[in-house]
Amino acid sequence: MRIIKNIVLAISLMAIAGCFVSPVQAQSESWQGAFGQVGVGYQSTSLSYSPWTYYPSGGGAYPGTSTANNANNFALTLGVGYYFALSPSFILGVGGEYAPLSGSKANTTATYSGSGSSATGQYNIENAYNLYISPGWVIDKEKLAYAKIGYAGAQTKTSTNNTYSYNGYSLGLGYKQFFTEHIYGFGEVNYTDYGNSNNRTDYNFSGTTTLKATNYLLGIGYKF
Repeated sequence: MRIIKNIVLAISLMAIAGCFVSPVQAQSESWQGAFGQVGVGYQSTSLSYSPWTYYPSGGGAYPGTSTANNANNFALTLGVGYYFALSPSFILGVGGEYAPLSGSKANTTATYSGSGSSATGQYNIENAYNLYISPGWVIDKEKLAYAKIGYAGAQTKTSTNNTYSYNGYSLGLGYKQFFTEHIYGFGEVNYTDYGNSNNRTDYNFSGTTTLKATNYLLGIGYKF
């Protein structure tokens, strides 16, 4: 996809630029370099449906509607990245993160207008990832405030064993602070709009779904 190519190009250009950035004052240099981190917390995921059409096996077509409960669950993210020191008080990071755990299941209900029938099911989110750019304001050599802008993807799995893929964007805000020369703690909040998935086939219907998520994380990291 074009957006993936643009992100890869941007990351490559920043990596090349980082090789030519001259040393800056110590407060930003303390953050420059590669890092790895683990975050844990809480996530709320929402799935919404556009109006759709139901095609029963006996023929005919009926309009319908669906609703889904939010899936609220424990969140775990594994991340890696690299910070470039661009000035004494400004850094720019690039990174990626992955959620290895499947989210909790939540209920869905579909109602078929004119057919006099309905169906219930479940969904959960899995294989969520985020590739991001992160501008940061260096408060001092131990404290960092930052934002995140990313390209995100995930899948949902339904109780009928169908899997659907989504791709969209993410926005985040966070704060990091060193405990030692290399170990830091962080807290952040992230909002992700995973976009739409079309041509749904659960229960013989076609339509569009939209997936969104918000998480709150606390974690620990290591700057190499």
